[in-house]
Amino acid sequence: MVWADYGNICLSAVTSTDNGNTWSAPISVTPTGGSLVGPEPADPLLSNGIRCYTSPAIRYNPAANVLGVTWHQREGYGTTNPVLTDTYYSFFSGNSWAAPVAVAATQGVNEFMPALDSDNQGNVSITYYSTQGSSGNVWYREWRAFRTYSGTVVTVNKALAFLQTNPGSYQIRPNFIGDYQDGTTIRGVAYNEYVPAWVGIDTGIGSIYLTDVTY
Repeated sequence: MVWADYGNICLSAVTSTDNGNTWSAPISVTPTGGSLVGPEPADPLLSNGIRCYTSPAIRYNPAANVLGVTWHQREGYGTTNPVLTDTYYSFFSGNSWAAPVAVAATQGVNEFMPALDSDNQGNVSITYYSTQGSSGNVWYREWRAFRTYSGTVVTVNKALAFLQTNPGSYQIRPNFIGDYQDGTTIRGVAYNEYVPAWVGIDTGIGSIYLTDVTY
């Protein structure tokens, strides 16, 4: 189990080997005193008032026999003007978590709210929202990073959708992103397909979109 630990300002994790009857002591996946995005007013909003709290996504990778986790945090640990975010990945193998790897860290833009799943070779697709290419970090699109289970680049990050969304146009709760992103792999014999589910806001209303990515 992995969660955003706002008391220590890090991702924390516990493990169980008896179906949840007992749990290990918490350990830190990321350095304490870091740069999670947390509730207001203790933690400021991102650029343009976007609300997107750190919400880690975890998935078992059967081919590599590891647990993978992905999340977003502010650019740089302990930054004092943290209005921009990057997306990170780590994995659990044996009894420890690997050092976090930045999978989307374009300077000057927001890259946030990721999800992940793996293919039959153990490679990992991580999809996330990014304001890359948007003047003033106003509009976001759906992007994908493709990595080995250990975080090594397989292919360069690519935009998956042409639809651009302005969180400020959301009529019900302006600037709110929530945790609305997920993805799953459809496993076949000859190939795998990764299907992310994500939110786009059109004419002020949020809609769920699917994108089909063949490995």
